[in-house]
Amino acid sequence: MTNHQKIIFPSQSSKIISKLMKKWGIDETVEESLEKFAQGEVPIGAKLATIIQKSVQEKISFQKLALILQKKLTLPLNKANGLAKDIEKEVFVLVNQSSKKTEKIKEQEIIEKTKKESQEKTLISKDDYRELIE
Repeated sequence: MTNHQKIIFPSQSSKIISKLMKKWGIDETVEESLEKFAQGEVPIGAKLATIIQKSVQEKISFQKLALILQKKLTLPLNKANGLAKDIEKEVFVLVNQSSKKTEKIKEQEIIEKTKKESQEKTLISKDDYRELIE
């Protein structure tokens, strides 16, 4: 995937991210998240979602992802490594599958559009020659 390609995150991504946050003990309550917003801070869930999005777009390696998680979320390295592994297994796989499905749908739409345009041209070209009626 290139930086210019739109990344499609499946609807279940947010549930998976929430599950991973709970698993690794970094989840926040709604109140905690709202309080952070009020103080001008970014909640952990939003930080994690941004990290994941950039990681997919830029094809960041597992090692680099773990270091980014450690730094941005202030996690111990072993926790960051575990979270990175889970993100790779659960989120990246879904994103890749979703992106592949989207590409196939777009390819099919292009094929259908091309067929339709070809048919329209054929109809027009058949109608090009007409005898004049006097």
